[in-house]
Amino acid sequence: MAENLHKAIRSMSLEDDEPMILPDEPKFHVFDENALSILGRLLNPEAQNMARMIDYMPQAWRLYDRVRGIALSRDRFQFVFKREEDLETVLKDRPWSYNHWTMIMERWVPSPPRDFLTKFEVWIRIRNIPINHYTIGTMHLLASKVGFVKEIAYDPKSSQKTEYIRAKVLF
Repeated sequence: MAENLHKAIRSMSLEDDEPMILPDEPKFHVFDENALSILGRLLNPEAQNMARMIDYMPQAWRLYDRVRGIALSRDRFQFVFKREEDLETVLKDRPWSYNHWTMIMERWVPSPPRDFLTKFEVWIRIRNIPINHYTIGTMHLLASKVGFVKEIAYDPKSSQKTEYIRAKVLF
């Protein structure tokens, strides 16, 4: 018996197996179920325990039994929702974090782009802009140092009541 085990171990390969081509048939697809789901990625899986995160996030969202989580890999996950409005609320309130680290989350799409789950939108605050440079152009330039600027929350015709300007950037 030990000899058989020894032979089996020796015959194992550290090389990758040939990729398996999955059939493109309806019985192998879950498009309907995935339509109400979010895919996500942990940015620091060493500090973010996947199982605990999957247990915790429905509580943080106050959805309890209306969502279920699935660990897809060490750093990738999926949450399947029962209601569209719950999914939209979770996406609207992004970014979310677990154990002090951000998680990237996007709505499931049948054919995700190459950069799927590699970037996320975040609001930043820009402070201490010199008065002689207090323009949308300056704000845009400063925000662009962080990432691609999606929006500058500043109206030069309205009162500014905070000591900072907000900008939404793709980080």
